[in-house]
Amino acid sequence: MKNILFVVDKDVQWFKERISWYQNTLSKNNIEYPIMDFQLKPMTKKELAKFFEQDVLTIKKAITEMEKQTNYKTRNYHNGILYIGKEQILWLLKNKFKRTYIKFLEQYKMELAEIYKANGGFYDNYFYRN
Repeated sequence: MKNILFVVDKDVQWFKERISWYQNTLSKNNIEYPIMDFQLKPMTKKELAKFFEQDVLTIKKAITEMEKQTNYKTRNYHNGILYIGKEQILWLLKNKFKRTYIKFLEQYKMELAEIYKANGGFYDNYFYRN
């Protein structure tokens, strides 16, 4: 299991490095690009389970672990329904559900690659990984 987590962490690092390279290159050439926005909204545990493609019990355990590790107040009720806030979801995304995080990073990297390519840059063929 630790090897899998190591590979996932390496993938996150790789995408962040490529995103940073695109952002720096586009900025140097005065080319506008969108800021990475996860477009998160407060969600219930059921909505989070669907969002992260996980079981509700897994979401509950991750929320409990997040509360122990952080000072986030996650118990926000609206009309008697528990909602998890954007900041907490972002923490879960980056720390507990990294495969979903990688999907966001990959999508954003490809968006930047398309902008780069549309402005005369060569297609990203970094070690044959796009």
